[in-house]
Amino acid sequence: MHGNCVFRSGNTYGHVWGQLYINGKWYDADATSFSNTLGSIKNWDTSSVFIKGVYAELPF
Repeated sequence: MHGNCVFRSGNTYGHVWGQLYINGKWYDADATSFSNTLGSIKNWDTSSVFIKGVYAELPF
């Protein structure tokens, strides 16, 4: 996933995170903070994200 995210600091940044399909359900995965766990993102506001793209792979 690729989008603009509002982080706990109040700043908005472009950001990339993963989504994993496990046993019929999608889970968000973001390793940028120790406060995040599989399926639970706590270092940015997931309700206000502006999605820029969804990719099967990234070219970098």
